[in-house]
Amino acid sequence: MSFFVPNLNFGSDSHSGNSPASQNGLNGSYSSKNLSHTMFNTENKDNDTTDGYLDRKWSQSVDHIIPEAYAIVQSRTVNRRVVINVGGTRHEVLWRTLERLPRTRLGRLRDCCTHDQIMELCDDYSILDNEYFFDRHPRSFSSILNFYRTGKLHLVEEMCVLSFSDDLEFWGIDENFLEDCCQHKYHQRKEHVYEEMRKEAESLREREEEDFGVGVCAKYRKRTWDLLEKPTSSKAARIVAVVSILFIVISTIALTLNTMPELQVEIIFEVEPGTQPPVAYNNIEKVIDSQKQDINEEEGEEGNYGVVSH
Repeated sequence: MSFFVPNLNFGSDSHSGNSPASQNGLNGSYSSKNLSHTMFNTENKDNDTTDGYLDRKWSQSVDHIIPEAYAIVQSRTVNRRVVINVGGTRHEVLWRTLERLPRTRLGRLRDCCTHDQIMELCDDYSILDNEYFFDRHPRSFSSILNFYRTGKLHLVEEMCVLSFSDDLEFWGIDENFLEDCCQHKYHQRKEHVYEEMRKEAESLREREEEDFGVGVCAKYRKRTWDLLEKPTSSKAARIVAVVSILFIVISTIALTLNTMPELQVEIIFEVEPGTQPPVAYNNIEKVIDSQKQDINEEEGEEGNYGVVSH
């Protein structure tokens, strides 16, 4: 059954001694019990009196009591502050503070005037207690609320960077608002986590794609594959990987040192007329002829000599 809702006058009487607020000594703010007589239409299924019913329904969630649109507007007119409950942690803030970021979730909550609009943004609320509930972990909300107050957004150090990113997205705050001192750290951590997730996904995909067949040799093929291709699969695989890397490093160093003139050795071969030069050297005859001409021109000596540098 619906009970009578008297007219709420927030005009000139609100500052006089005849106003309901002045009579209750609340300095312009209605008590929750008086507001309950004016804000809700509720069916009394137990045939109790209105006062008895409201006493039992004190501060209950919107699943049981749905306020009218005008009651929501009038409640915000009366209360300059609001209680934001995030995961059981209550924060009290001025409505005008939330108006600084009108496109965020809390900023849009300030402009909601119907039950459906409010429920699109929060999980529960109580007009009687002037409280809005969000079923989220409260760890990052202090930093987010501080952003409304100071305009500076900082990274929460002890929190997973992906969880913090999800919270920013939930509250409607762009990650570009992060301060310069936190921007690089935030993106670096985020990229590192994404890279680790990508590697893990590739590893799982490779495990699913690997097919070593069936039979007696299947397990040996798998062991050999893991030994040579997966250094993290066992100690033996790590040893093989280290040895392979050492061979590569040593080969690279040897090839580099071989190109240094200080480490090259000059070898002189004496070739008798009519004999063939050593076969071990490519184009050795051309080298010998060239060296022969140089020697004849510079020293005037006869003979055939070849100089090969290594």
